[in-house]
Amino acid sequence: MGIEELRRINSDIVHEDGSIDSFDRQLIDLSSGVYNVTNPMVVSPESKSIVFAGGVDKSKPIVINVSTVIKLREKHQLGYAFVSRINEMLDKSYLAFDSLVQDTSRIFLLDESSELQAYPLIAVCRYDKNIKMIEVNEITSIYEKTDFDKFILKTYENNKNFYCNEKTKASIKSHAGFQLPREIIDALSVIDYSGSFNKSQIIKEVASRGLQLPLDILSPYTDNISSAIQNQVEKNELPSTSSEVTKASIESSADLQLSQETIDALSEVDYSKASSKSQIEDTTSVELEVIETQQEVVMPVEEDVIIEDSNSSLLENVSMEDDGIDFD
Repeated sequence: MGIEELRRINSDIVHEDGSIDSFDRQLIDLSSGVYNVTNPMVVSPESKSIVFAGGVDKSKPIVINVSTVIKLREKHQLGYAFVSRINEMLDKSYLAFDSLVQDTSRIFLLDESSELQAYPLIAVCRYDKNIKMIEVNEITSIYEKTDFDKFILKTYENNKNFYCNEKTKASIKSHAGFQLPREIIDALSVIDYSGSFNKSQIIKEVASRGLQLPLDILSPYTDNISSAIQNQVEKNELPSTSSEVTKASIESSADLQLSQETIDALSEVDYSKASSKSQIEDTTSVELEVIETQQEVVMPVEEDVIIEDSNSSLLENVSMEDDGIDFD
């Protein structure tokens, strides 16, 4: 963003020598009572920190209204020192997704946690705002999101787009307290933590690879299990290279469940040898021969889950500045 465009947005922060007041400086002026509250605050002259969320123009400045800053402090207990780090937190964001209620808003999951923080922290950014004929990306809210797992699952079920980057995998694995729903973890595994995805794309990709949902693969939270084992569903085989790693890893990861078929297969074979679906069938053929009839197994059809937002009644009192997202 050029100096003249920034001057039109807020002439008070652009000086004759071309220098621009930092966001920190603007917040100090605000706390001192000398900031012109009718002007928006410029968080950053550019939007590189949020460009990974597809469709965001990195040349636009990131702005925030004074009223929003005050709301963050008074309603969400986020002081000026915290607010001053908005751009830094956005730059560390490892997952973003489309808003459920505002087509031109993105929700950013922030890589920020503390002992006082009970829920994941999200930021809402609107990318269609216009200030004095200048297009900007505006931060409309930042807050802890209660029932985050339900919120993000509802977003996924509504086929909204999700965006991830090179930080996604490492960040998710390091935040055991903020685990994503299994559906999102499976989706991230399919698209290999890059680009964007939605539910329709995941279903199509899974079908093309001959898999089923939920995916019969190990959780991406674990690194100590051979990647060869993770491919067992597609290949119907456990290669000999797994050896004792297979046994030790599975025994030490009781909470990360393989499919029952795979567990049964592993119980029938030596962990140090290769096994395939056909081999396992051979080992159980004697038992199967004495069974005259088999009860047909009917796989349950996953019903659509309608997640009702318990705070939806508050929408009538939320201004469009908040995108209708700030439910708490």
